[in-house]
Amino acid sequence: MMCQFQDFNLFLFNDGQHESAAVVHSRAQQCCTLGMPPDGKLLSLKQQFFLCSASLHDLICRFKERRQGKGPWKWSEFPTKVAVQLNDTHPTLAIPELMRLLMDEEGLGWDDAWDVTSRTIAYTNHTVLPEALEKWPQPVMWKLLPRHMEIIEEIDKRFIAMINTTRLDLESKIPSIRILDNNPQKPVVRMANLCVVSSHSIMFQYGQQSSKIKPMALLLEDGSAFAVLSSVG
Repeated sequence: MMCQFQDFNLFLFNDGQHESAAVVHSRAQQCCTLGMPPDGKLLSLKQQFFLCSASLHDLICRFKERRQGKGPWKWSEFPTKVAVQLNDTHPTLAIPELMRLLMDEEGLGWDDAWDVTSRTIAYTNHTVLPEALEKWPQPVMWKLLPRHMEIIEEIDKRFIAMINTTRLDLESKIPSIRILDNNPQKPVVRMANLCVVSSHSIMFQYGQQSSKIKPMALLLEDGSAFAVLSSVG
């Protein structure tokens, strides 16, 4: 299987269909080269998804290519060959996108896909300023990425079930540490919480101080304190 991406169709061009020949390239340019308009949240989310999805497609394709001639690949080996490092929350969509690719395109069940994803993803948080702790409006996410929101909802549901089963001392903090903030006035997805719930390793770096907490830590309500869990369930 070759990883080829054709952004210009020479056959269409020679046939006189000049605009159609470059349509893929034009669409990519629209996502990547436009400046941020005054209300650019939707464009920003599209850019984040585009870059995350393209990167994951490339990683999976390279993983398969390098297994050619060595027998069938095993998805359990993927995290031993691939590492995805999330620097702050801008690439967080890599988490539900990797889950989607593994389940919807590769045919894995939830448990196997989650095992691969959580062993592949690591997260670094550099600051507690809002720009590094993104919160996306749920209506925007449902409009643009409905399948990813289904996956995020399931991660959140299983996370809450794990807290209720194994960490009764944190039950009272569920509203502030869960992934989905379902405030009726402003429901959002807490991307930093999604990162810490889904990562095998979390690094916090503030100024000259850094700490590496494994396997998991949780943001508390004020965004600057963390509760450490010994298991992700």
